[in-house]
Amino acid sequence: MSGHLFIVHGDLTLLSCDAWLVPCDIDAVPSRSWTRSFGHLQGRLFRWADPTEEWRSGKQRVLKVLPWEDHLPRPWVGNVAAVPSTEVSWFVAGAEEFIERVTDDLREHGTPPRNGRAKHLLALPVIGTRYGGKRHWTGDVVRALVPALQRLAAAKDVDIALVSNDELTYASAQAQRGTDPSAWPELDEHLWRTGEHLAHVAANGDLVLFVGAGVSKNAGLPDWGGLLRNLARNAGLSEDELGALKELGPLDQARAIELRMESVRPQASKRILGEKIADAFSRVHGYALSHALLAALPVREVITTNYDTLFERASKAAGMAVSVLPHEPRSGASRWVLKMHGCVTDPDNIVLTREDYMRYDLRRQALAGIVQALLLMRHMLFIGFSLRDDNFHRIADAVRRARVPAKPNASSPVDRFGTALSLFSSPLEQSLWGNDLEWVNMQSTPPPTGRSEESDKAWADAARRLELFLDSLLARTGTTAYLLHPRFEGALSDPEHALADKLQRFLDEVDRDPTVKTAPAWKQLEALLHRLGWPRTP
Repeated sequence: MSGHLFIVHGDLTLLSCDAWLVPCDIDAVPSRSWTRSFGHLQGRLFRWADPTEEWRSGKQRVLKVLPWEDHLPRPWVGNVAAVPSTEVSWFVAGAEEFIERVTDDLREHGTPPRNGRAKHLLALPVIGTRYGGKRHWTGDVVRALVPALQRLAAAKDVDIALVSNDELTYASAQAQRGTDPSAWPELDEHLWRTGEHLAHVAANGDLVLFVGAGVSKNAGLPDWGGLLRNLARNAGLSEDELGALKELGPLDQARAIELRMESVRPQASKRILGEKIADAFSRVHGYALSHALLAALPVREVITTNYDTLFERASKAAGMAVSVLPHEPRSGASRWVLKMHGCVTDPDNIVLTREDYMRYDLRRQALAGIVQALLLMRHMLFIGFSLRDDNFHRIADAVRRARVPAKPNASSPVDRFGTALSLFSSPLEQSLWGNDLEWVNMQSTPPPTGRSEESDKAWADAARRLELFLDSLLARTGTTAYLLHPRFEGALSDPEHALADKLQRFLDEVDRDPTVKTAPAWKQLEALLHRLGWPRTP
């Protein structure tokens, strides 16, 4: 699998990657907007690179930031500040130098991809379009930058994330890349057609996300087993006790660890195990690429069993105000996230142990009712979720009983209530949900058994193919919000140019006879024009 260009709507400073480009000027000083996420490092290990003679002369435009903390993505400063008359090619050259220097550095030092990814991930903004001098010509930069990065991703065999927190710039970049299957050669026809179907469901407003712990792994969070092992050691269990702990199920392991912690701090006013989990999760700086891709989908309802807040952070970075149920509801949000098992922001109410699961129906019946309703009325996309959760089994069984079975002479069976994205085929487990879910496997064969380099590679490759699938899905849900905006004229195709010109002539006619705006239909037409980028300030 060769490298790939991902188009990301989000916050570059919060994306978990191997290296990212920090735009700056000839003095190698980034603006505060690029450094705000790392304020806790100021005065300690954090400083920007010192300009070299080659930098001052313009022979070198990218510098590695040293020293740095290993658990954070490595920043490289890049001189991308110029004047409006500067050629677009100069900005593209800065991006190309960043990719080339970073890939050479990673290979020289033998640095493995962060958090077990199959390939290194390098991230950069749409350079020069903020303070670099080309803001009014963003479309021209996008049109030149996207194909250049696609070529580099393939040539250098690295993944590249082009990141923008601006909705129009992001939409323009998606449109520039297009939706030709050749941009995703690793996806077979079945995966491509499945993505096409899910994109259609999402465009109609009928897609719901169910996000599990697998999504957070590439952000550096441990899986449930790893988390329990870390907590057990933190609780002071001996090696013999750690061996005995493995004989218990995960829910009983959590309770045994909690009892040991409570014996050490019997007077604690808050739930100790919940506090420990919240502390472990708080050390993760940013969200994974998969969070960013999922957060950018046109989905209003999201359900998760995860305790972390990474999806919420990715949603906020993509311009989506989030209401978190049940403990942080808010009105006017563009998306709500239902946290079935609690959240690290409320450690006392995290669902962890067998007792928590047994009492779940008594405490969270309203949440289960929401999930049941969505399973009946929407199409649910499961990702990073094993479907082994007992609470979900009870909810799904209630939905099965509520659904009207297909009649013997019906032309087609009752639609399945969702699609499950799985890294590997597991025929026996998947057969348990055969009448309820459409299974989509990233790999048709199971991974090698046991822990080995071969097994780790198989898991990493499958996880990356899932990212590619999500990227292709997202590309087919793009908007044309940039069409009438003057900054993006340079990115328009010939048909888009022709359409934009005709719409502009229409708007000029309206301006000459403003009385037409009093017609009731004008409000609907105006709303459509706003969705196409009009009117916007340059």
